[in-house]
Amino acid sequence: MLLLISLPLLWWVKPHLHWRGVAWPFTGGQGVAVFLALMVAPAFGVWLVDGSVALFSSETAPHVDDARMLGAIASQLVAAWWLLRLRASRLSKEPDPRIEKPALSATRAALVGAVAIALIWPSLQVAGGLFGWLQQYWSGEQVPFLGHDELERMISGPKDGWFIASALYAIIAGPLAEEIVWRGSCQQAMHGLGVGATSAVVLTAGLFALAHWPVLAVGAEWSGFCLLFLLGLALGAVTERTGSLVASFVMHVIFNAANLAMALTVSADTIPSP
Repeated sequence: MLLLISLPLLWWVKPHLHWRGVAWPFTGGQGVAVFLALMVAPAFGVWLVDGSVALFSSETAPHVDDARMLGAIASQLVAAWWLLRLRASRLSKEPDPRIEKPALSATRAALVGAVAIALIWPSLQVAGGLFGWLQQYWSGEQVPFLGHDELERMISGPKDGWFIASALYAIIAGPLAEEIVWRGSCQQAMHGLGVGATSAVVLTAGLFALAHWPVLAVGAEWSGFCLLFLLGLALGAVTERTGSLVASFVMHVIFNAANLAMALTVSADTIPSP
């Protein structure tokens, strides 16, 4: 059903867009290798955190899950920075023939991203409610009010320094890393392998949604996957349209911030049990 709704819409929109593409310094096999490296990098951060806890604490440290999450994202961002810096010289070479138009400036791309998420937000909310109702109808089980484990943990936990760190991760660091990994590394690696813009957007959106499966709340996996797939389509299309990761980053930041703000309005003891 999701494909029947989204794919014809994307193919209908395609002729009206001028795909710009992102000036990504890795192509072909290099791009695939970089994508895999960025997917593995978080494990190194988690390993460092676990090693530090084992070395300096005889008991299970409080907030160890928060520390693992922050260590994972920090490791991924450092790896991305190092790899991009290592290959930055490629950006000054001859233009990529696949890029039809130059990228928008960062300011214009940010504005496009803000307008785009404002336009699609109502549709995403309606789609999320519909997917949740369908999953509840087919499974016969209550779908959790919050479909994301991290959101549920943040609401039910104390509002301390770790909460602030987790909120900054959810609103800033997480979207930054995910846009570099998915709309940057993954989507552009597909271009390097000869995959067309539309197909790259669809495939990346599917992988992006699938990667979130482990953190989706039990009972909300399919509805969450479908919603994230639609979000991934929008993020990917805007990236290709603007030729910049700034637009998708701004969209992702606003999406996460709005969801966190809505979640914080709900008391932990009023969240329906799955």
